[in-house]
Amino acid sequence: MNIQREDILIEDKIESTNIAEKRSLEEIISKDSENCRTNEEVEIFLGKIKTEINNKKFSSEISSVFDFQFNFSKHDEFDNLISEKVIGNWLSKNENEFFAEARIEEESYKEEVSDFFNYGLFNRGTKIITKYRDIIVGYTNTSNVSFDIIRIDANSKFPNVLSYNCTISIILSKRSIVFFYFYNQYQEKNWNQRELLPNIKWSYFENFFIDEKKTIDSLNSILDEYGIFILNNLKERFKLNSS
Repeated sequence: MNIQREDILIEDKIESTNIAEKRSLEEIISKDSENCRTNEEVEIFLGKIKTEINNKKFSSEISSVFDFQFNFSKHDEFDNLISEKVIGNWLSKNENEFFAEARIEEESYKEEVSDFFNYGLFNRGTKIITKYRDIIVGYTNTSNVSFDIIRIDANSKFPNVLSYNCTISIILSKRSIVFFYFYNQYQEKNWNQRELLPNIKWSYFENFFIDEKKTIDSLNSILDEYGIFILNNLKERFKLNSS
């Protein structure tokens, strides 16, 4: 008769369970890793994004009034990205997986405090002292890809129409891409100089690389809304019926 002790059976069961759990965890990790992309794969996808933008055709109403210029650059080469602290604030809450980080600087400020003397027994009133605090002023993009800033200028063909801009900032991780973007209008300083209006509102899309079509659709949605933004501004400027 073959007799097995109960404690041996329990140990064998625990060992088998542990092996199954380890295999299950490895399978989960392996499956999840399929959502990640290498640097080379992301560069290929950025190439598709660049092609999509360069081939964008705006409506005849828009293209008859503007020449569109596309610029692809890197954040560390870009001067004065408007309100980039908005992206910095977002990254401070979502920075674990992204190849970007909030940029922090020290700021001085004045504060009124009680003015004590003689070991704090007597209060002579108040005094102003200087204190320091850390504030988020922007962000640093560490992805080191070929480009992470896209600027689409709609340059007016007519002297009585202002030019427009769409700026897209790209934030990357191994598994997702985030498009931060805004639409804006240029203000003319004189006949040869212009600058973007300072008041803008950032919006953003986040998509996983595994769904390339959805990401391209999001990009085209940004471009289509840009055309609508321009057209609505022109209709308002020239008092045209928007219907």
